[in-house]
Formats: sequence, structure tokens, C-alpha cells
Amino acid sequence: MTATSREADTRRPHGGRRLLIWLLIVLLLLVLVDRGSAIAAGQLTARRLESGQQLDRRPAVRFGGFPFLTQLAGRNFTDVTVRIDGLVAQGNDGSVRISRLDAELQDVRFGAGFKTVTAGRGTGTARLNYADLSRAVGATVTYGGAAGRLKLTGSVTILGQKISGTVSAGIRADGARAVSLQSFRAESTAGGNSVTVPQALVDAVAARFNRPVILDGLPSGLAIQSVTADPEGLVVAVAGTDVRLD
Repeated sequence: MTATSREADTRRPHGGRRLLIWLLIVLLLLVLVDRGSAIAAGQLTARRLESGQQLDRRPAVRFGGFPFLTQLAGRNFTDVTVRIDGLVAQGNDGSVRISRLDAELQDVRFGAGFKTVTAGRGTGTARLNYADLSRAVGATVTYGGAAGRLKLTGSVTILGQKISGTVSAGIRADGARAVSLQSFRAESTAGGNSVTVPQALVDAVAARFNRPVILDGLPSGLAIQSVTADPEGLVVAVAGTDVRLD
């Protein structure tokens, strides 16, 4: 083997390593561009939702799936997560504020300019805090503790007399877009002592507060699946198909 051929052989491995390094750099740049584009699209979508829903706070939108750019080219995305704070749902007596909505959307399609969002299917959780629920119900609502029950403090008028009391109630889903109180038990305060109230008063309290809280402001296509209570408020599980955010 001549000196020239030996030098060529020693140069080949170095050239191969340089090519591999360049390929890794190009791949890294492509990943960075892809993820940067996904972040930019999420921010654009969040601004559109903030304007369209008239929100007090900009939502958080994150595009999943990889690569993002090929999904963007087809305008169809495998999954998108959305968090909206302060969503106003139209209720039976005005509006009910949903303190937070977390949604997982699949098979997502966007309209021109990311102004409309349509998902083939979606699941999520909506939270209502007790202050907002109290305004909707018309009584002071707090966590009841055992078995996820609620306590409502309010007053009713019977035979011209206003009687204040604390009502214990359960909570349930009432159709696809509402929640309702149920299974009332009550105690009334008289002269500073807690006394058991008669069934007539329990019935009057139930009639006063047993109204559905309608959440028509939830994104179209999402229906209430279940509702539970915890120390922070109501936890409403939602799911559906052909979900729209616009």
C-alpha cells in the first residue's frame, strides 16, 4: 500500500463522522423548527379563542403529535390540549362562570386563520367554584364533606315568616348541559340552637333550591357525563364528538 492510499484511508472515517454530525445538526434544527411552529400555532389559537369567547384570560393551547408541520400541511391534528380559565356558561338565571376547563381533543381540524376548531372527539373536566355556584343557586354553597355532599345556607318564607337554615344536598348530572341538587336534608337555626326541621320545611327548601344550573356555554359537542364535589368546588366530567371551539 502506498503512502497516498494510506492517507486516503485515514481521511475516510473522519469524513464519515463529519457527515453524521451534520445530519444530526440538520435533524435537530428540523425538530426545533417543528416544535417552534407548534408553539406558535398554539399561541395563535389561544389568541383567537380569547377573542371569540370574550375571555378575561388567554387560554393555553398545546399541539401534540409529531411531526407538527406535516399535520399543519394537512390541517388535521392528532391531538390538542386546551385549558380555559374563566369561561362563562349561560345559565337559567343569567351566567355561570366555569373557573377552569381542561379539554383533550383528538382528530382536530382548524378553519382558515385558526379561527375555528373542530374535533372529532373530546374529553375534559370543567370546574365550578363554590362562590360562582352560590350566585347561580341563590344560596351560600359550601362543601358538605361526607360522600361529596354540599351545604347550602339560605332562607325560605313559610306562613309569612322567614326561616333560615342549612340544607345538605347531593349533586347530579341533569341531562347533557346541566347539574342539579338532589336528596335534600335540612336543619334550621332557631334561637342559636340547631333543631330538626319538619318535612314541610324540607320540602319548601327543596322547592326553593332544586333548580338545574344550566351550562350552555360549554363548547358545542361536549356533554356532561358526571359531577362530583370536592373541597374546591364541583368537578364536572364532559365528553363528546364533533366538538367546536370558536
